[in-house]
Amino acid sequence: MYQWDSFRIALYLKAIERGDYPRVFIEKMLPALHSSMIILDIGSGPGAFSLGLAPHVHRVYAMDTNKTVLEPLIEAALKKGLHNIHGLSGTWPRDPAPKVDVIISAYSGPGVTASKQSLKKMSETASDCIFLVIPAHRYRTSFYSEELYSRYEIKTPEYASNHIDTLQALEDLGVPYEKEHLTYDFGQPVADLQEGEEFLVAQLPSFSREILREHVRKIAVPKDDGLWLPNLRSSALISFPGYDGK
Repeated sequence: MYQWDSFRIALYLKAIERGDYPRVFIEKMLPALHSSMIILDIGSGPGAFSLGLAPHVHRVYAMDTNKTVLEPLIEAALKKGLHNIHGLSGTWPRDPAPKVDVIISAYSGPGVTASKQSLKKMSETASDCIFLVIPAHRYRTSFYSEELYSRYEIKTPEYASNHIDTLQALEDLGVPYEKEHLTYDFGQPVADLQEGEEFLVAQLPSFSREILREHVRKIAVPKDDGLWLPNLRSSALISFPGYDGK
């Protein structure tokens, strides 16, 4: 499980305001949504999709195992004048969840997006459709770190699963699906090089602070009133029908 703390949450909320994520996915989802819908965001984290979709629907349930992320999510929502996001502490698919129109789950791990039990429960919980955002590739090379792993001969970390595992599970269940790959910049705005260094120390623990100090100077570019750490990422957007759409 990703270890959220106040520093990471604050920077994450800045990233989703200024970067491509989750905007590029929400633009793909919006044609299937309408203002009376209720959404369940499984593994919501600090709320990229909950915050982005709440203005377009009736209600959003943000579900996460980690209670630490739910309070700042609701605080961020209220600052935006959004009163239709409800935090739901629980672990999917073990814990109960309300019946909804649409389920969304992004980067929630194999227990959510590659488990047949989980996918089956999703199709029984959402009446209209389910959207999954899943790694398109095997390796985690955030913030152009692939060069660092190669140079220092450190094993590149891998995602616990990727879209191929999800597609295989859906095929085994006989569930029809649609798939699209998107490449986007899930970069990070930082105030200065020091904040960028602190951020990369938290993101890339395999490397020393000295290595990351050099790396942040190499990749950072000026943007707005600070710096931008680019982070090119490819993900699969997979959708399949809920129980009314079969």
